[in-house]
Amino acid sequence: WLVDPAAVVLSLALIGVGLLVLGYSTHVQAGPPTTPSGTENTRLDIEEVSAPRASANLSSSIKLVEPNVVPPGEAVTYTVVLDNAGLDDAPNVSLTDTLPVSTTYLPNSLTYPPESGVGGYNPATGEITWTGTVSAGLPVTVTFVVTVDVALADGATVINTAVITDGAGMG
Repeated sequence: WLVDPAAVVLSLALIGVGLLVLGYSTHVQAGPPTTPSGTENTRLDIEEVSAPRASANLSSSIKLVEPNVVPPGEAVTYTVVLDNAGLDDAPNVSLTDTLPVSTTYLPNSLTYPPESGVGGYNPATGEITWTGTVSAGLPVTVTFVVTVDVALADGATVINTAVITDGAGMG
């Protein structure tokens, strides 16, 4: 059984998070003569605009799997590192990771820094969830373990997806 590292997907729903945009604003203004000789000219005023800096930026978050090849019945550890590369804290961040088919959550294996937020496993939906604050420059690591079902065919690939929303209500 193979856990394809390329198939471990981390979906980021970051719509609404401020992104750093660098640029200039150009204002074109046709005006009265602007040269001492009085000849008609077009004046081009270029003003540098300060771009707003990202208040929070979770786009550098990653997901890891260990080991990536296991026999049926063995354990796999998933680790999601929520990384805020922005300048401000990211409050109300939400992580949802629906367990792959053919895996079983290992009870009490979910770990995360308790001061960062709250998390849990819902057996009815098969989802790992975490909600909390990701402080600027201080990653939050969420880890959990699943076992691979014995009935899984040799050579099968399991895909696992984690979804992170930014807390701005836009993800």
